[in-house]
Amino acid sequence: IHDHPALGTLSGCTTHGYFACPVCGENTCSYHLPESKKVCYMGHRMFLPKEHKFRYDKTNFNNEQEFQRPKRTLTGFEVEKKVANIKMKVGKHKEEISRKRKKSIYEEVDNVSAWYRRSIFFDLPYWKANMIRHNIDVMHTEKNVTEHLISTIMDHKDKSKDGINARKDLKIMGIKQKLWVMEDPETNKIIIPKATFTLSKEEKIRFCTVLKNLKVPNKFSSNFHNNVSINPPELRNMKSHDYHVIMQHLLPVLLQHSYPQHKDLRNAVHRISLFFNILCSKVINREHLIKAKASLVEAMCVFEKHFPPAFFDISIHLMVHLADEALICGPVRYRWMYPFER
Repeated sequence: IHDHPALGTLSGCTTHGYFACPVCGENTCSYHLPESKKVCYMGHRMFLPKEHKFRYDKTNFNNEQEFQRPKRTLTGFEVEKKVANIKMKVGKHKEEISRKRKKSIYEEVDNVSAWYRRSIFFDLPYWKANMIRHNIDVMHTEKNVTEHLISTIMDHKDKSKDGINARKDLKIMGIKQKLWVMEDPETNKIIIPKATFTLSKEEKIRFCTVLKNLKVPNKFSSNFHNNVSINPPELRNMKSHDYHVIMQHLLPVLLQHSYPQHKDLRNAVHRISLFFNILCSKVINREHLIKAKASLVEAMCVFEKHFPPAFFDISIHLMVHLADEALICGPVRYRWMYPFER
């Protein structure tokens, strides 16, 4: 049981860059953003049904239709064959150390492979026969998704995924022209158009006021009164369990009157909240979880219509695989990090 960086350490697969998804591996759908200088993970339309209308929509996505289907996940036997002959220098070597910067072991990785070394767990006789060898931690994934979402819609300057560089990437990619950065010809000031997903000032104040004055049962969550500021409206010092409570119980209520002109965006937030609610339940209902995953994929595609590509880091992408792991491994309470980090 470990977080995403530790997953890469134990499994021998890369957890950043173009092949950051341990499930998709070398088939990870990734794009480099030149202005943001980061890699984003989009292309979630491939997980939709074959005849879904989003697959034929060019305007709201990447100006292309999507007919690709998700690739099959490699088995443990296939992964062992891939990593059997990988030879890698572990640690730092004297001839490779510079005065200013020490060379990381990841720099030895071939950039066309999702694995950089053979995991020692393959020495176990049963390891390659396991359907799931390393679980994606639900706690960190849910916390990161909620934090990115709230910071972006509240337009927090430090943690928001929407900024000048993110808008410049849109112009380079030729998508979402309404969000492109403009320059005032008279004052030469940079103008950033307001996005559809950003809350207005009144909505931010209402969001924080409700959360600050909220009374919950004892030990249900932290005291939000100490973590929420109304002037300016922002959330501070939130913990993983606080984001867990907000995502599953409070976020649909806090945003129930937001986005009056974009109900699809509000419904997408509600669908993600419902997905985590079903995923983290004590008893896994197979039919409900399969429907929740289909609803989640559609919600992520709605996010692609509104949010800039910089929003889609690896935590957003990992949500797609959580339902599949739950169908195989069962309830998540036996394989997340709350017992170890709280």
